[in-house]
Amino acid sequence: DLYALFVGHVGDRIQYGVGDFTARWQGLDKLYRSDVAAMQRGLEALGHDVGGADGLVGFKTRRSIGRWQESTGKAPRCFPDSSIKSLTSN
Repeated sequence: DLYALFVGHVGDRIQYGVGDFTARWQGLDKLYRSDVAAMQRGLEALGHDVGGADGLVGFKTRRSIGRWQESTGKAPRCFPDSSIKSLTSN
């Protein structure tokens, strides 16, 4: 997903003459599939539809992460990181 997004942004810059990127890509934390599944169960407990707690980060999980991040006053990155593991303690 990130690669496709990057290629799309580069294409926009070539086609429309948009300037350089203003920020670097942020790194992603390495999480085990069991961590992601636990985080998904935490999001489900909060009423988010993650498409099932399978430990895979698909569209519904990313969307739910972004919504949870916004609701807690964080910038919505829409990708799991170690701060979201706190959902498992709820």
